[in-house]
Order: sequence, then structure tokens, then C-alpha cells
Amino acid sequence: MIEGASYHKYAKTRDYLNEINAGLEKEKWPVECLLFAPNVPDQNPVEDIGWQIKNHIRKNFMECDTFSQVKSLFESFGSGKVFDFSKMNMYGEFV
Repeated sequence: MIEGASYHKYAKTRDYLNEINAGLEKEKWPVECLLFAPNVPDQNPVEDIGWQIKNHIRKNFMECDTFSQVKSLFESFGSGKVFDFSKMNMYGEFV
């Protein structure tokens, strides 16, 4: 699943999906992308992840002296986490 951001509609993304799903019936596709409306938290679980990361950075921002430290906060927050939001199940089985 991907949001409706313009870069998700690029030819490379379409080419990849056509290649990996080639010759298969839709029910057997290993990858299916559903376009969400961009920046619509009610539909898009990725918005929830972004919100959590932003709050983490806001809470710890004063401890950072450089942008690279802020970047490290961003990278470390999601590293190794598995996010599970109820809205992920709005679109059927989410694996």
C-alpha cells in the first residue's frame, strides 16, 4: 500500500509492479499497491508513523546541537520497529 504521492506513480514503480505481477491473476499478485489520498491520516497508516516520529523529534530536539543529531533521532526511532495500526486492516489482509 502506498499513499497517492506523485513519486509513487512514477514509471519505475509501475514497471516494477508489472514485472513482479506479470502473468498472474490479481488474487495471486505478490505485491498490490493501493493509492491512498496523500496527507489523509484517516486513510493512511503511514501518516501515523510520521506523526510518532515527529513527536519523538519534538520531545528530544533540545538535546540536539546539529542537524545530523536530529537525523539520527529520526533514523533510530523507526529502526527495527513493527508498527501495527488498526486502520491497516481497513484494506483487507495486511501482510
